[in-house]
Amino acid sequence: MNRKPYTKEDFGWVNWTVADIERVTNEALATLKARYADIKAIPAGERTFENTIYAIEDACTQIGEVANLIHVHHQCSPDGDIRKKAEEQYQKIIQENVDIQYDPEIYRAYKEYALKNNKHSTHDERLFDLMGKGYKRMGFELPPEKQTQLKVNLKKLSEVGITFKTNINNWKDFILVTKEELAGLPDAYIGQLEKNADGRFKVSLKYPEYVPFVSHATNSLKRKELVDKNLTRCPDNVPLIKEMLRLRLKNAQLLGYTDHADYVSELRMAKSGKNIREFLADLGEKLKPGIQKDLQTMGEFKKKTEGSTEITYYDFIYLKERLTEELFKFNSEKVREYFPLSRVMKSAFGIFEKLFNVQFEKVEDLPVWHPDVQIWQVKQERQLIGYVFLDLFPREGKYNHMACYDTINGRNIGYGSDEYRAPFTGMVGNFNKPSAERPSMLSHDEVETFFHEFGHMMHMVLTNVPYASQSGANVAWDFVEVPSQLFEYWMWQPEMIKEMSGHYLDESQKLPDDMIANIVGSKNFMVSFIEGVQLSQALYDQMVHASVVPEDVIGLFAELRKKITGIQLPPSQLWPAGFGHLVGYDAGYYSYVWSRVYAVDFWSRFEKEGILNPATGQSLKQEVLEKGSSIDEMDIVRNFLGREPSNEAFLKQCGIK
Repeated sequence: MNRKPYTKEDFGWVNWTVADIERVTNEALATLKARYADIKAIPAGERTFENTIYAIEDACTQIGEVANLIHVHHQCSPDGDIRKKAEEQYQKIIQENVDIQYDPEIYRAYKEYALKNNKHSTHDERLFDLMGKGYKRMGFELPPEKQTQLKVNLKKLSEVGITFKTNINNWKDFILVTKEELAGLPDAYIGQLEKNADGRFKVSLKYPEYVPFVSHATNSLKRKELVDKNLTRCPDNVPLIKEMLRLRLKNAQLLGYTDHADYVSELRMAKSGKNIREFLADLGEKLKPGIQKDLQTMGEFKKKTEGSTEITYYDFIYLKERLTEELFKFNSEKVREYFPLSRVMKSAFGIFEKLFNVQFEKVEDLPVWHPDVQIWQVKQERQLIGYVFLDLFPREGKYNHMACYDTINGRNIGYGSDEYRAPFTGMVGNFNKPSAERPSMLSHDEVETFFHEFGHMMHMVLTNVPYASQSGANVAWDFVEVPSQLFEYWMWQPEMIKEMSGHYLDESQKLPDDMIANIVGSKNFMVSFIEGVQLSQALYDQMVHASVVPEDVIGLFAELRKKITGIQLPPSQLWPAGFGHLVGYDAGYYSYVWSRVYAVDFWSRFEKEGILNPATGQSLKQEVLEKGSSIDEMDIVRNFLGREPSNEAFLKQCGIK
């Protein structure tokens, strides 16, 4: 396939002004309407796959790409006016697109072609089949008045969801601490903190400040103060949660589903809300003994060190870190010195160059939206495959966690064409910024996160399927985390940790073998409790999307956290209001633990065949990463494993026989 390199002109979108964003939005909507008008005008007898099915998919792809580019500005632009306009126009595209897509004449065009009963290639049949299911799920078989209600609800849902996410991104809060109250934290951390007018230090809710503080600060009152701030974020989101849940339930029931969980899971590996709930309940039962053991271990340690056995919501992360240090003899902040970000990036590129027979080449001549952003070409045998970007440091108004952005989907440019649109995807993160004295340095957990997001990037950029809707990570939502969770495992192998490490003062100085052994030994330490935390969030996501919207959507989470993990949250907590996964992962948060079962099973093949075995890497590339959703996800699993999947490796990891 011929993939053309991008030029500065192709990346003109990076420099869009407020006026440009409004203009391209209007142009994209007008183009979509015009293309749909052309499709609708084709006589029934002249319909072909290319002029109807492909034409619909391609028209949607084009406007989707514009929306993706605007979304990057909304989440990442350093200019507040740009972010605000991008949010407004992104919302406009989604709102108006609902009206355009809910056009009975477009559905008529689809049905006119469907009546021909033509035979298709594998990719074409997959597109045709999923498009038909999509139209059914859009309610085209419903009476007109119900279709209208569905459209109204979808528009409102989009509006509420964007407001919900924006409120989280824009939320700012911090605590003030003295130098003494920063006991337990390294000088490098303290040196990056902003100071207040009275000389005290600000510790904000930004990831690079929050996580080290709650993990290492010895002052329990200050830990409590910061955790309380985090638990009470975005009170304006509480009524939005209820509104989103009501609208989702109404839509699901309009379409004939019992609840939103059933609607969401129909096209996923799980297939039904019942299967999800049974999976989570079964796992919860199996985790109980391990969670009790983990709590007992924490309680005994706290009794020994502080004279109390009570495990509070603001000290279980701290206690786990202290226990890890005591049992495995390493401090995560000390380990950080051996993982300067530049070293991690270079080593990660090297690992996956070897596994996938690709090369990463830094691009210097394409414009970017902020000086922190880096762009890399991905090539194979000197031929372009695609591009990845890295935007890894926090700034005002930027998306405040870690994510991978599917910006330009790989796809054929024209039906049956040999010209291919090179995918462009990237990682948006919030690692600590470098200073004049020290580079950006990652904890081992952050290196693992880097590999996780790297997995998403490779899934998106290595694709070679013809249609955007099937390419990259456009897969069933409960499969999308499989590659990313699989990639984490490379950072738990002693030889990989050794190769990856290099002290920031002297990269030839590797992480000592005893520290590496202890890091690896800590991998499954308290895994039952950690999985229990994830399980409580997954169960919450399922319960709020059941057939009745809970009256107390805030209190329900506290109940589940207490029931599953034994941790009591304070009455003031508003945790769900800051749970960004309620938009995008709605009734799908279970996919993290669901997909981990398959990721561990995938890793078992690398364990047997060699973790840097190029043949196994090529198999992963060809059977999984390149395929997207061009075939059923369960077939992808079977093809890579060469057998039926098993949960044996996952249960073993959790200490469950």
